[in-house]
Amino acid sequence: MQKEITAGSDIGSCNGCERDLAKQIDADRAAWGTVQKVSNLILNINVYMTDAQTGKPAFTRSVDIRGNTNESWRRGLDYLLRHYLLGEP
Repeated sequence: MQKEITAGSDIGSCNGCERDLAKQIDADRAAWGTVQKVSNLILNINVYMTDAQTGKPAFTRSVDIRGNTNESWRRGLDYLLRHYLLGEP
């Protein structure tokens, strides 16, 4: 599956290929992420999830991070996972 994903179009701009890939492995949902680099100081991490059968969005969240360092990435991803995916306060 990893080779197929790597060889194909960019996930998220492939006109639904993420759903097809999820179905191939019997997944209920397809998830992917993007990063927008506004500048060396400002970056935006986006996470998307859709229902593999219907294609309807199940989850779309975004966090901004300040600074392109390992620590800022870790904190941004930690916040995204804990507060949005796991629902912690």
